[in-house]
Amino acid sequence: MSLAAKASGLELTEKDRVETQRFDREGRLDWWEHVVRPVLAWLAACYAAGVAIVSLMMWAGVLSGGGGHSAHDWTVFVLAPVAGLLLGWIPGLYVAVLTALPMPFIVFVIRLNTWRRGRPDVLLSGVMGALLIQLMVQQHWEFSPSAAAMWTTVFFVAGMVGGWVYCALAGHFSNRRRRGDDTCPEA
Repeated sequence: MSLAAKASGLELTEKDRVETQRFDREGRLDWWEHVVRPVLAWLAACYAAGVAIVSLMMWAGVLSGGGGHSAHDWTVFVLAPVAGLLLGWIPGLYVAVLTALPMPFIVFVIRLNTWRRGRPDVLLSGVMGALLIQLMVQQHWEFSPSAAAMWTTVFFVAGMVGGWVYCALAGHFSNRRRRGDDTCPEA
């Protein structure tokens, strides 16, 4: 049953009422589960995407330059995650700014179509990362087709990493395991 049908009051079962309920018995919004936890998970996901961007860019630089043969190349390759952890907040800020408006819209579309939470969030986060870098590249930079493909791949993977971190911290994966089925409640 779609969210629109649920909102109109058509054939709401008790299970539907419980799954869509955002308020406790006294009519108060559950702030932790429906506001604070998703916002903190989104901020952590932005940082994780930033870490992935820095690490993947360093790895791509070593591998695309024909490197990997010298000790310096291997040092860069091994230390890329450390650099990502230290510098990931910089691209993470850009990710936060660029996803502040599209992500709530994407979540709305997921809920409207009553898709399960989790995998669609991860996949759509990757697609959004690839689309955002394409918009930035078209507006500001000129790359060769192979470099543009590399950047698109880096941002697609970084978006998927961010989407996975969001789902893990927002409880989309743990709720599914706790309930024992393959559906995930809206959060």
